[in-house]
Formats: sequence, C-alpha cells, structure tokens
Amino acid sequence: MTQRTRARLAALGIGAVLLTSCGGNSSAATTLPAAAPDSSVAARDRATGPTPVVSVRVGEIRDAVRLVEQQLGGSQRFSEVNATQTEVNVFVVQPSGAESAYLVRDGAVEPPTGDATYAGATFALADLDFAPTVLDRVA
Repeated sequence: MTQRTRARLAALGIGAVLLTSCGGNSSAATTLPAAAPDSSVAARDRATGPTPVVSVRVGEIRDAVRLVEQQLGGSQRFSEVNATQTEVNVFVVQPSGAESAYLVRDGAVEPPTGDATYAGATFALADLDFAPTVLDRVA
C-alpha cells in the first residue's frame, strides 16, 4: 500500500467518524416537538384571570421635562427621556458634556445622584413633537 493510498484511507476514516458523531438521531431532526405544556400565559389567565395592564407614564414626559427645566432655570439640552410605570427619567446634558439623570415621580423632581460624560446628540423640549392623543393610547 502506498503512502498516498494510506492518506486517502485515513481521510476517509476521519470523515466517516465525523459524519457519524455529528449526525445524531436522524429521526429527531424530522420530528416536530410536542406541544408545549399548558403553562402559557393564556393558561395562567384562565386559572387566575388576566394580569392587569399598568401603563407607562408616556403622557407625562412633556410635563416632566418642563419641571426639570423649571428647576434648572431655563431650557436645557437632553440626551434621553423615558417613562416607566412609576416615573419619568430625564437626562440633561450640560454644555461641558456632563450628563445628569433626573427622576420625576408624582410631580416632584429628584436630584441626580451623579454625572456621566456624554458626547452624543441632544434635543430640546421644542423638538418633542408628538400629539397628546397618541401618548394617551400608549400602554
């Protein structure tokens, strides 16, 4: 047997080992999984009733931004404003590039706990252009 023949046989043997070890159970690849157990959200709702929807405070964004501007003494530049179920977060960027996060909850502005460096785009209150009727429908 020549060296070339031995190399071909070795390559064929390695290929066969790889194919059989990676193949697994061929019937499993064509079988669809069984239906999920009845632990879905729908099943839970049938048992306990639907989970109440708690809307986020998107409708309070404009007022929260105004409160922060009022506390800081004038118009500001913002990097982000977001609303959760309990509060509105207003991120103010100073001309120095320092970003401060203000939390507005129940009409009160809580002071930031620290600053971070920010170098991205900013916007002003006047740039927030959405209809209040759209905000009222966001849950």
